[in-house]
Amino acid sequence: GEASGSLGDVLSRLSFALERRVAIRSKIRSALGYPIAVLTLTGLIVVGMLLFVVPVFVSMYDDLDGQLPLATQLMVGISDILRGNPVIFAVVVIGLPVGFRRWKRTEGGARALDELVLRLPLVAGMVRRAAMARFARTLAVLTRAGVPILDALAMGAQVVGNRAYAEAIGRIGVQVTRGSTLAEPLADEPLFPELVGQLVSVGEQTGELDTMLDLMGNYYEEELDHTVDSLSSIMEPALMTILGITVGTIVLTLYLPMFKLIEYIQ
Repeated sequence: GEASGSLGDVLSRLSFALERRVAIRSKIRSALGYPIAVLTLTGLIVVGMLLFVVPVFVSMYDDLDGQLPLATQLMVGISDILRGNPVIFAVVVIGLPVGFRRWKRTEGGARALDELVLRLPLVAGMVRRAAMARFARTLAVLTRAGVPILDALAMGAQVVGNRAYAEAIGRIGVQVTRGSTLAEPLADEPLFPELVGQLVSVGEQTGELDTMLDLMGNYYEEELDHTVDSLSSIMEPALMTILGITVGTIVLTLYLPMFKLIEYIQ
């Protein structure tokens, strides 16, 4: 901006790009926050039932001197393990999240996690569209400000939020240094949709690369909005179903012996 004498315009566009990035991040977090909260609640309910509800039924069934169904025996066994090893259980409950946090901060862990999210059925589409929107917005601002394309690619790799995409952008930069256009290696990278290469090719041919990148950023931001909204509408009934099935299965397992209660008493 300073070199081209258009610092005000560059800062204005940068502000808009950063606001969009924050909005995208907030929308993704809100979409994922609800299922995480419900799954956590489901886990707490299951643990609570195993620790406090199952023992009540166990003491009742012990007085009946009958053979419990296999499913009930399994549930009772899990409850006994949890109640008999509270220290180990506490260490596992606390240690798993702490260990996961430390693992994902390592280079290998972060790389593996970024690759994993690109394979998850519901999350992958959201992550891919968010990466495309960030990449397009960043390149649009930088190329319009006159930043060399290699420097713009290097900065774009830092903001996509996924190491697999960052490495793909690095490979694209290597091809550009060898004399390739930007569109050619983009079309060869499987992580980038065909539309990206086509729009960049049009932008390079017409000399309006920044404009095409802006259009691409708008397109993927709108796609991301639709994806998040659709995911949110699907998640709520699906998670309620999972919660109901989980709790219902435990309750049904505990009440299975009741169907033979008269036989046990006789």
